[in-house]
Amino acid sequence: MKRYSFYPAAVALPLLLAQQATAQEFRGVRGDVSIGADRFYSEGNNETEVAYHGALGVDFFVSDNFVLGAEGTFLWATPENVTEDGPGIASRKSFQEWAGAVRAGVMMSDATLVYGKLGYGVNEQRKRFEAFTPLGSYYNHYKTKGWIAGAGIEHMLSDRFYVKAEGRYANYKTNSSRLTGLLGIGVLFGPSGGPPPPAPPR
Repeated sequence: MKRYSFYPAAVALPLLLAQQATAQEFRGVRGDVSIGADRFYSEGNNETEVAYHGALGVDFFVSDNFVLGAEGTFLWATPENVTEDGPGIASRKSFQEWAGAVRAGVMMSDATLVYGKLGYGVNEQRKRFEAFTPLGSYYNHYKTKGWIAGAGIEHMLSDRFYVKAEGRYANYKTNSSRLTGLLGIGVLFGPSGGPPPPAPPR
């Protein structure tokens, strides 16, 4: 159960925020999928692989053009760094990452949102050390946690569908990190993708 306990909490936060927003503030519940390049750093080395990413979140307006929201995300990429490390060969591989983040942005136009985000994630990794001598080899499979920061842009193609580009950086506790660039498409379920209409004059 521990493997999946983090993600439901990340999804529950956006839904809770949606309940707290008033009808005028509510921008919508959104979901998107992306593909991109993921560069994984460890063992003094790095490797880049294809990354697949999904996000589910909620946004609401706190002013005419300022957007605040939260999201739960899933990232799948399997880069592996293989490095000679003293008396042997160290190989570290990254697998999936579950994360939750808060994001804030500005509507640059009725259709375009520029945002930044900050969050916390759990990444599954595997490290194998093959010693040059008969003794000293080991294998370890574990989860590591760390902070995530990113920024991106979303552009509405219609009242419901949008395209996005995002860059994100994650730093984990096991002296490893990743830099990821993503392009995606999503759908927004809510009153509108643009800012709320101005209040009628009194």
